[in-house]
Amino acid sequence: PYDVADPHGLQYRGRPAFLTDQLLAQLQQDAHDIAPRAVPFDEHYLGYGSAAADALSTSDELRGFIAGIVPSAVPTGVASLLYYRDPGQGIRPHVDTDIFSLNVLIMLEHGYPDDLQHPSALQMHYADGTVEPVVLEPGELVVFLAGTQAHSRSPIVRGEHVTILTLGFMPEGAPIENYRR
Repeated sequence: PYDVADPHGLQYRGRPAFLTDQLLAQLQQDAHDIAPRAVPFDEHYLGYGSAAADALSTSDELRGFIAGIVPSAVPTGVASLLYYRDPGQGIRPHVDTDIFSLNVLIMLEHGYPDDLQHPSALQMHYADGTVEPVVLEPGELVVFLAGTQAHSRSPIVRGEHVTILTLGFMPEGAPIENYRR
């Protein structure tokens, strides 16, 4: 549903100017404060209610940034915090529904032992059977078409933890009322 050259793989990776040190610190603090009440959900814990994340999810800065990468994507206003803190937690390969058909994923925290050679990573699964691991640094952001790109998170190990913020976008004209909280 999006007008991009290739709907697979990452559409963007980096740290855009709007993701300032101050905003990142606020997102990280909110995630830390929300973590104790995050609920088990599939292979991770799910949290929500970050004022900073909710504001960012529909901000003019984020909208403008996304419009320059993936035209016709509109924010859903859904901002979810994902916590991986128990050994073995990750997410199996999947594609997302309309509410996250375009996913903006921000790495907030990733701690792991110094000697860990292959830390948990976002993984892109391609039709030819190859898998591309994407290890993100805190503050790094990726944009990908999660409704057409199969993706997963490799399982964490003992001593590792990951906190991610995901912001959902969907095709212009899609029925957002089906997804409102």
